[in-house]
Amino acid sequence: MYYPSVQLKYALTKNQNLRLAYYKALARPGFAELIPDGPDGEFFKEIGDPKNLQHTLAIILIYAIELYSCDGRQVLLGVFYKNIQDLLRFQQ
Repeated sequence: MYYPSVQLKYALTKNQNLRLAYYKALARPGFAELIPDGPDGEFFKEIGDPKNLQHTLAIILIYAIELYSCDGRQVLLGVFYKNIQDLLRFQQ
């Protein structure tokens, strides 16, 4: 499996940039999610379930405009989209 990351930057002027980013990532379960019984957490008891765990997959898109002034200040405005699949959830 490939999990690419791509960033494109386009200079509108000397002090303005447009940025587009695409990022795909995989998060594997931690050890506490895999063991059949675990320590008491801060708010819940951690109990693993190794049979039904899936990797969490995230796809992120970012669109931003960057504005820079002559005195070193910057303003960054952007929007992003996240699609997270098979998110680990804790049951009580």
